[in-house]
Amino acid sequence: MMQLNLLPWRQHRKKIKKLRFACGAIIAGIVSLFILVVSHHIAANALNEQQSKNDFIQSEINKEKAVLAGLIKEKGKHVVYEKQIRMITNIKQVSYNTISLLKILPTLGTSSIFIMNISRVGNLITITGKAQSNEQITQLLANIASQSSIFNEPSLGGIKNDKNTSKEAGYFELKIVQKDINSSEV
Repeated sequence: MMQLNLLPWRQHRKKIKKLRFACGAIIAGIVSLFILVVSHHIAANALNEQQSKNDFIQSEINKEKAVLAGLIKEKGKHVVYEKQIRMITNIKQVSYNTISLLKILPTLGTSSIFIMNISRVGNLITITGKAQSNEQITQLLANIASQSSIFNEPSLGGIKNDKNTSKEAGYFELKIVQKDINSSEV
């Protein structure tokens, strides 16, 4: 049999395989490096874009916080204004109540009743005066009670008779609670 020397052919084939493998490895390395650089570039761009979005959102949040702080400050001023308006309205209401009392009071008594003092604490009115008889005081109480839309039931604090006169003349003290005018009109 004839012996053929296939060794140079095998060596040449082995060299080509090694060369192909080295070229494939180099190409794979270059492609991997290219993919790595491209993916890094894409990730860096996405990160920068997201950071710019975050900065924009944060700046808008800061603007809205400033607007909100201004609105809270305005609301505080509004609350103060409302309190001042309520205070002025209450003062006005007390004045109207006093005027209505002074308007109605002379019509309740008779000409022989002398009112010496009227004092007011809130809606409690204390009237002190002098009458020629107890019947006149009773008539005054009845007249006040008839004004139920303005006054609550009056109470007689007391009657002190004049010891120097023979008549039934005496000093009296009435306590009346005046209703709020707005609630009586409703």
